[in-house]
Amino acid sequence: MKKGVIYTLVLFVIFLFIGCRSRDVTIIKFKPYKEKDYITKELNVYEVDKLWYPILDSIITKAEECSEYQELKDKIAFSFGVYGEMMSYSEELEGYAKLASPEVCISALYPKFYNLDRSVGVFYYQGYNYYITNLYDDTYFKKTSEVVIVRYIDPEKWQSAIHDRGDRDMYWWYGYKNESLVNIQYGRCPTLNP
Repeated sequence: MKKGVIYTLVLFVIFLFIGCRSRDVTIIKFKPYKEKDYITKELNVYEVDKLWYPILDSIITKAEECSEYQELKDKIAFSFGVYGEMMSYSEELEGYAKLASPEVCISALYPKFYNLDRSVGVFYYQGYNYYITNLYDDTYFKKTSEVVIVRYIDPEKWQSAIHDRGDRDMYWWYGYKNESLVNIQYGRCPTLNP
């Protein structure tokens, strides 16, 4: 009788653990990156126009308040792209509109996993790196004589979906209206979204 109770109890515990197992878990086998998995690139160093200082200060403050970025071992960085005529959704204009070009997009990013193939330069502000992804118009920049060597993982060697986060990171779009910079679109801290 005792053996039957113990046997039943053991079977119950086994079924309990089997029932708790998640069926939606994807196991990714991660292999450490090797030297051949990295790309080395030279980037020109720029200085950004002082016009951007208050905007960059605001962006840094918002990013530092985001709990998702506070938990990282490595400091976040930003991408800074200057684009030509583009259609953007503007809450201020209540719809899609072609604002006076150029438009600027600034995004928070994880530099350790960022594809620097798209970067044409870098500038530094308040201890953060801003990787310039597009220079349709260099009005906001002054090129220095400096260059910096960067290393990043070859995009073809990436092993995890963390590299393709879509719109999960914070971003800010700016355009011109009445001869001043206007924020036309932004993405909130991912952990604060409802």
